[in-house]
Amino acid sequence: MTLAQNLLSNLGKLPAAAPGVAQASHEGWTATVDAVSPDAHSVLSREIRLERATPGAGSVGAWAERVAERTAKLGDPLKVIEVDAGDERALLRSKAPRQREGKIVYQELLLTGTSQASLTRQQASNEPGEKRQQVPFAMTHEALEDFVGAVAE
Repeated sequence: MTLAQNLLSNLGKLPAAAPGVAQASHEGWTATVDAVSPDAHSVLSREIRLERATPGAGSVGAWAERVAERTAKLGDPLKVIEVDAGDERALLRSKAPRQREGKIVYQELLLTGTSQASLTRQQASNEPGEKRQQVPFAMTHEALEDFVGAVAE
């Protein structure tokens, strides 16, 4: 079984519509879903984290570019926004943020070094001075499997 398949199996063990954390490890990777409300076909999540036991080869910038390329076919493709080589961090965001109830919502993936990735959904106001906030996001099991595969090389 793949990392994503193991994660989905463990996600299926959480009580339906109840908060919980599902985690799985496979071939040096650990994937964690901070679930707000899982069900048989999808999960409402606060965050999806992936961590590699040992850093991967190459730079965080190269990893960010590969992830952006691999998510191009997903429902919410990501694009590289910023790479800070000194801090070994890269930020990717939804290629096409969505408008919802007067707010902008987008996925945000933070890569730290070549071993950690954290996906969240952010909501920002069009009003000056208002801070963005993290909000739960829904992902089908199929989309979760594709995302994990895109990030965990």
